Amino acid sequence: MNKYLTKMIFEMDLRGLTENTKNSYLNSMKHLIKYHCKSPELLDIEDVKTFLVNKRKYNGDKLSNNTLNRYNSGFRFFYQIVLNRKDFSEQLPKVKRESKIPLFFTQDEIKKMINVLTNIKFKAIFMTLYSTGMRLSEIQNLKATDIDSKRMVINIRNGKGGKDRQALLSPHLLSVLRTYWKINEDDKSKFLFAPSINTFDPTNLSKKLSHTAIAYVLKTAANAAGIKKKSIPTL
Repeated sequence: MNKYLTKMIFEMDLRGLTENTKNSYLNSMKHLIKYHCKSPELLDIEDVKTFLVNKRKYNGDKLSNNTLNRYNSGFRFFYQIVLNRKDFSEQLPKVKRESKIPLFFTQDEIKKMINVLTNIKFKAIFMTLYSTGMRLSEIQNLKATDIDSKRMVINIRNGKGGKDRQALLSPHLLSVLRTYWKINEDDKSKFLFAPSINTFDPTNLSKKLSHTAIAYVLKTAANAAGIKKKSIPTL
């Protein structure tokens, strides 16, 4: 099994896929393999369909069409590229993509949430997200060296589509980031925002924040400000 996943990683690296895409594809296959307890070359299209049906059955409304499509994308890449089963992707069920209108915070709501946040790390993450319009994956990958205070920009490496770009750095955000950094500059992480706790290895904090951790920051800010609206950040 490992040899197939190793080959999958090689093929994804060869094509220059982003880390988020690679992790999504790998997780899709790992879940499929774990569910059937079989090596992937022994599975057929009916096994995949059974997995998808049961995923939706046991997760109910929590499993969106877009999540199912992410699973399908991973399966399609693996069977078409790694196992050279060209007909496999044609047999995968097509799931209609959901089109939701995202709910945005108003300027007053954002100011209110910033003002009520007392945790400097949460404040820095929240302000970076809403001041720059960065994606969650871009926030995760930020390093201290990406903050260019001389030119008042934030350098975003390997953003959407694997492209580099820049976001404007406001004086207010710079002040908050400097305060946060003075407290955390001794951390060994290579990332600007790293987890405070690593459950699996307490001595190693040099990893990215998870999407769940950033979502928790947004939820904490909204709850503290008494705002019931749900935010849908761009991934």
